[in-house]
Amino acid sequence: MQAQAREAPAFTSGKADQPKTAFALLQRTRTFGTPLIRLLGVLRIVAMRFGGAWGDEVASTPTGSLQPYPANPAFTGVPRSPLFRLLARAPADSPRGTLCLGLATDRQPLFFQLDGNVLVTGGTGSDRTGLMHTMVASLAALHNPEDLYLLLLDSGQGSFHALGGLPHLIAPPPQDADEALTYLVEAACVVRNRMAAPEADPIPVVVVLEDLHTLAALRGREAAEALHTLLESGPDHSVYSISAAESHGDRPPAGSLTGLFPVRLVGPVENERQARLATGLADSGAERLRRGRDFLAVMDGEATRFQPARATEEELAMLVEQWSV
Repeated sequence: MQAQAREAPAFTSGKADQPKTAFALLQRTRTFGTPLIRLLGVLRIVAMRFGGAWGDEVASTPTGSLQPYPANPAFTGVPRSPLFRLLARAPADSPRGTLCLGLATDRQPLFFQLDGNVLVTGGTGSDRTGLMHTMVASLAALHNPEDLYLLLLDSGQGSFHALGGLPHLIAPPPQDADEALTYLVEAACVVRNRMAAPEADPIPVVVVLEDLHTLAALRGREAAEALHTLLESGPDHSVYSISAAESHGDRPPAGSLTGLFPVRLVGPVENERQARLATGLADSGAERLRRGRDFLAVMDGEATRFQPARATEEELAMLVEQWSV
């Protein structure tokens, strides 16, 4: 069917301090089949190619249970499951913003709706970047590009190069730190624009920050003000952040911004104190998780252990190719 033309903010240069003029309106009209039907076809191919028999190791219930974190953190489930096999079990009526994290301890796919900021943290070797790739790929796979926009920011390391061809992007991944800062400031401008002229049902914009500490350090106050606007006011206007920050030392992982993340995805940390700072919970067991394998999803005062789904670069390339057809 023919998708309706939708308006997306197109980034400009040098006018990020002018909320009324910082963005041109970009009309994008694309021809897509029904997104879920087209997607399930390619997911079946990917799952059979990379994941073995269809439906192995995944129970039929499509949603994970948000159960309290058990006392023993030793994960006894199956090896990390391919993301695309889990995505194929997404409910057909999933609300906008739905994404898949992986498998919960009950061996069910763990889905949740993105309606606030998410902090991805953990110590060295916890594979924060891999989890962020899983989340971005999940959002892209489950949403028509006209219904959700993505902005992928790092400081020029190329962390998101495999996803750079997604049609959901409102700007290509930045080439260097200066361009990352420009995009960050203009993302805050999107928030101010929506504050000045509220929309009844704005298209969600998801801003993915690969290294919160590095971006916050760029040009000091300019980046700090942009981040504060994005994180504090963005969710009220459907602009959400998925941000990564390493957990170390005796400070909360995102410093003074940590409280602006109602959802935290926490990987293994060094000790109990870091576990408390990262999760906001006592006795979470985050210091006993397996590196590169296990995370805790912390929300509403409870923690759910899960294994992040696996998405290889080849699978990500297939996803980009599918949306380019």
